[in-house]
Amino acid sequence: MLEYTIHANENDAVYLSKQVRDFVMDEKTCELVSLAMKELLIYILEINDKLDWIDVIVRDNDKSTIISIKHSGIGYNPQTDTELNSKHIDNLISISDNIDYSQILGLNNTVITIKK
Repeated sequence: MLEYTIHANENDAVYLSKQVRDFVMDEKTCELVSLAMKELLIYILEINDKLDWIDVIVRDNDKSTIISIKHSGIGYNPQTDTELNSKHIDNLISISDNIDYSQILGLNNTVITIKK
């Protein structure tokens, strides 16, 4: 498991997505996980003008990789916000096997599952 807290900026988002490639052992999955993480982080940055930190947890096992992203800004729920027109979200949906969203204690939590 990897845990990161990044500054809410594009440079940190791209850097983190590259770091995850070294953590995920499966070559095909590491590219998908890196891209999924980058797409969601960039989208979060696009819709939030004022956001200080984003927490990211990546869990990797034999069957799947799970990415959990938490932040205090504007949230995105893929099950209800289907009218959004964003290439980042379209890419994320095409890469992911499952996307769950919840809001707990004022934090938006998006969990992305990518099966191996």
